[in-house]
Amino acid sequence: MDQPILRTGIPLRCPACRTRVLHVVEAVLSCDCGWRTEAANGVFSLRENLSPGESVQRELYDVVQLGGLQRSDPFNHFVSPAGLRLTRMLRRLNLPPGGAYLEVACAAGPLLDAMASNHDARGFGVDISAASAAQQMLRRGSRSSFDVVVASAEELPFPDATFDAIAAFDIVEHLEHPEAFYRDAARVLKPGGRMLLRAPVLDFRLTLDWWQKLLTPGRWDKRMRGIGHFYENFRTKAQHKGFAQENGLEVIHVSGFDIMWDNFIEYMLLPALLRLKPESAAATNGSETSSPDGIALHVPSSLPHRVMRAWARVAAVALWPERLLGRLGFGASMWLLAEKPKSRS
Repeated sequence: MDQPILRTGIPLRCPACRTRVLHVVEAVLSCDCGWRTEAANGVFSLRENLSPGESVQRELYDVVQLGGLQRSDPFNHFVSPAGLRLTRMLRRLNLPPGGAYLEVACAAGPLLDAMASNHDARGFGVDISAASAAQQMLRRGSRSSFDVVVASAEELPFPDATFDAIAAFDIVEHLEHPEAFYRDAARVLKPGGRMLLRAPVLDFRLTLDWWQKLLTPGRWDKRMRGIGHFYENFRTKAQHKGFAQENGLEVIHVSGFDIMWDNFIEYMLLPALLRLKPESAAATNGSETSSPDGIALHVPSSLPHRVMRAWARVAAVALWPERLLGRLGFGASMWLLAEKPKSRS
């Protein structure tokens, strides 16, 4: 092979014995314990025996990815009010130059692309969807700054203390056992490393989502289940904070968001505006470019994007009451930023 499939040098832990580091020889992963697997479509799978819940989520997101319904759109990451909030929160990861970054549930990889393009860091993405991981591999080209494998968020395939920072966005609400994710995330974080989590929560009273569920429960439930949201898997903000603390993580920040107008702008107004934009426009306006080194996802520079970024900043300022309410705990979703304490001498 011209290029090895895994290029960052970040080690993988054997999913069978859970102690040894895997050997990588071209398209084969193996362990001294006898476990072995070969790459399929350029992707290694380290999670074959799925739980019933994982099987549902994999099937759902394989269909989403293969159907072209999930794509890397730089608009949402750099231009919208949510994108500005995301950028601000990502800075709080304090990712050091050359640090190791893990994205759990990387999907088609827009955030991983952005981190690799705009930060001097090595990255690794994991996703339960083989179609999503394969799409990410196709997008990578010859870039050596990030890798991707199929794996479960409840059993991360890495040795202890591997990463300087972890991002887990919109994943824990899909998990049957979110406490298992927190345990493994704390394990693979280095001392002093940080984790940033974003998730819908169970305590979302008096938000736009709550009103929609109250007024149109059948339609609401169908839409939620269509994107893999099953309320039996949801937890409250306090429960998420407790999971982090129980696993030795120090919670630095917890806040709610997606309350009323913020939610309306992100999920109703902006999608309606974006549908007016041709699908191919992003490839011609400088916002997303392909090269032999893979996707280079940078801040869009075209006039329409600059105008929309300016509008988004005004909207973000206008939404300051929502930020205040989020600080007080209101919101259909939450941010959680936690740090693994450094060892005390």
